[in-house]
Amino acid sequence: MKQNAPYRLSIGYTNQNGVIRTNNYERFTFNGGISPKFFDNHLTVDLNLKVSYENNKKVDESVVNNALRYDPTRPVKTGSATAATDPGLGYFIWMNGNSPMAIQTDNPVAQLDLQDIRNKVTRSIGNASFNYKVHHLEDLQLNMNLGYDVLTSKYSKEVPELAGMMYTSNMKDGTGLVYDSKQNKRNYLLDLYANYSHVFNEKHNFSAMGGYGWQHFWKKFDATTFSPEGKELFSPNHYESEYYLLSFYGRLNYSYDNRYMITATLRSDASSRFAKGNRWGLFPSVALGWKISQEAFLRDSDILSDLKLRLSYGQTGQQDILNDYPYMTTFTVSYPEACYQFGDKWYNTYRPNGYDSDIKWETTETYNIGLDYGFLNNRIYGSVDYYQRHTKDLLNTIPVISGTNYSSVITTNIGEMDNKGLEFSINAVPVHTKDWKWTVGMNYTWNDSKITKLNVVDSEANFVQTGAISGTGKTVQVFMVGERPYTFYLAKQAYDDNGKPIEGQYVQPDGSVSATETKYATNKSALPESYLGFNTQLSYKNWDFAISGHGAFGNYVYNYIAADQYVQSVYSDQGNFSNILSRTKATGFQNQQLYSDYFLEKGNFFRIDNISLGYTFKKLWDQSSSLRLTFGVQNVATFTGYSGIDPEIYSGIDKEIYPRPRVFSLSANLTF
Repeated sequence: MKQNAPYRLSIGYTNQNGVIRTNNYERFTFNGGISPKFFDNHLTVDLNLKVSYENNKKVDESVVNNALRYDPTRPVKTGSATAATDPGLGYFIWMNGNSPMAIQTDNPVAQLDLQDIRNKVTRSIGNASFNYKVHHLEDLQLNMNLGYDVLTSKYSKEVPELAGMMYTSNMKDGTGLVYDSKQNKRNYLLDLYANYSHVFNEKHNFSAMGGYGWQHFWKKFDATTFSPEGKELFSPNHYESEYYLLSFYGRLNYSYDNRYMITATLRSDASSRFAKGNRWGLFPSVALGWKISQEAFLRDSDILSDLKLRLSYGQTGQQDILNDYPYMTTFTVSYPEACYQFGDKWYNTYRPNGYDSDIKWETTETYNIGLDYGFLNNRIYGSVDYYQRHTKDLLNTIPVISGTNYSSVITTNIGEMDNKGLEFSINAVPVHTKDWKWTVGMNYTWNDSKITKLNVVDSEANFVQTGAISGTGKTVQVFMVGERPYTFYLAKQAYDDNGKPIEGQYVQPDGSVSATETKYATNKSALPESYLGFNTQLSYKNWDFAISGHGAFGNYVYNYIAADQYVQSVYSDQGNFSNILSRTKATGFQNQQLYSDYFLEKGNFFRIDNISLGYTFKKLWDQSSSLRLTFGVQNVATFTGYSGIDPEIYSGIDKEIYPRPRVFSLSANLTF
């Protein structure tokens, strides 16, 4: 009998305006797949294709910050009769006589109206997998997986002549801007593996798998900058880079009577990002399981429905760094405007980049003990896990002492770190009847990390600076032995008897107070100590209602938005004014106090991520047809004591004031 191959097709369109007036995001998507079978169902083929096109009308990243700082007593437009030929094109800008000021806050409305910034992305993701059950030996399956991910991104920014932003940036003389860049990425994947599985004497379940993997990552970037008349303003920018990953892997599984289980795996991975001597890494793991609930003394329990003990040990490798050639000497060619003249000829220079010939895999070994549980026929179920991790040869990009390398920063292995934690999850089904079903889930994670080694000989003065805030060399975090990663490194603010910070006064290590800006490890990190997740679903007949949320606790946020401001920044010595936060006025700092721990705040928060209400119309024209309507809200509410816009910042340094939007949606899903 002829059978049709199962297939699926979907087409999507999104058009969404951003929080800022001119911001718009448009996306077209196509998703298709087909899964035919051949040779009496012994060969299964899965073909999948995803294609998307995005047109993102962006706004300048500085718009919100400029809206915050723009002098509110000044008009947006001048109303000049000669606006088309005036500096600023009719939008207010600060002038020094007849000349626009080069240092001033850009008019945010002019940025929206006069700048055309677009990012257009075309992406295609394809996958073809083949699974063959060997004839007359169906326990053996041969698999091949082919995949690709191709992306083209075109970014453009156009600003007309005389726009106010062209006096504070670009050539700073009113010359307009036509900037175009193009980025291409191509990633390819090949996996070949075989899997054998067999049950002996109904109790011995054995399986083995072995395979080979190959991946290639390539990217290319080109950019040009012209004036609206076509004059080249800056030399073209270009780079091209690639790296490869190779893998050999194997896994053995054995279980006896569905009670005792063991899994052993071994991976050998190679990355072209490392020199030949360090290219390969070997990563073994083993896991043991005991399904206690299947033992005779618990098998017939009416209360305990599931109980499984797990023990595991494993090693994993990490090579995810930005530089694809960190181990070898590379050179940067100078731009034409930075050439040297000898006689009547101009010559490019070659500047060596920093490198570490001994860079290698970052390796993490993990010990884990876990317990899966279930009660009352799994109406209540979950798991508890305790783990310890030790990471060595940590990969990071760090500053180095001048003269020790060709660059002030290099990517290298910097030390070791210990990590331990507890993970707990519980799920319950309080109500389950013919018409009603209510489920509740919660997960909690506690984690503690400490850096244990940075150098051959460690001391209190030995640490690595990180957490850049602005300019060159301005950092507020460190990697330090005995501290958590990304610990804030600031000066201890002194306060008066009323609890108000005293400008320019800091508490010294001996307890005295002086103007010396002595920094210290605050023992406060950007990394949370614990995480919480929550979800619940309630359904009644064709109705369903769901809520989900998450939170993080024990982390700190450095409020750079507030630290960057000070009272005297209201007035410039060039004669222009800017706005400041009301908090800045209340604090009263006349001058900038970037390294004061006054600006370090607790980042604890809990966010209700989603709320949805849906209704499903069943059996529209046959048994399989249905229509589901859903009303949803994203980013419902955030509960926090943090004074900034959003405490959920991975780096712990708050430089953004673009708010996370609250999104209301109405969707329809037709199935047939």
